[in-house]
Amino acid sequence: MFCPLCLVNLLGMPNKLSSKEELSTLLAVAIFTSTAQHAATNNGQFDWCAWVPNTPCTMRLPPPSDKDTVTMEMIMATLPDVGQSCVQMAITWHLGRAQPDA
Repeated sequence: MFCPLCLVNLLGMPNKLSSKEELSTLLAVAIFTSTAQHAATNNGQFDWCAWVPNTPCTMRLPPPSDKDTVTMEMIMATLPDVGQSCVQMAITWHLGRAQPDA
């Protein structure tokens, strides 16, 4: 079970808050950490996933079992076709964009 107070102790924060300023500092750190972590986790997904070979949504052939037998023709035959690639890019764009009500 996750213990937020244990994490606070590891970060050098006190066990007790004795002033509004300490509470304000603790809340600011918590908000900054959670929003920065969310942004770092989610904002780069379109940049990475928009290039289909990084994250193919479907593969037309099974992955090769021996890397010495792989050819460019085999790679191109394995990757999804243009239509499926466009669907993947559209889904990734919609999931990664800033929401209008955010």
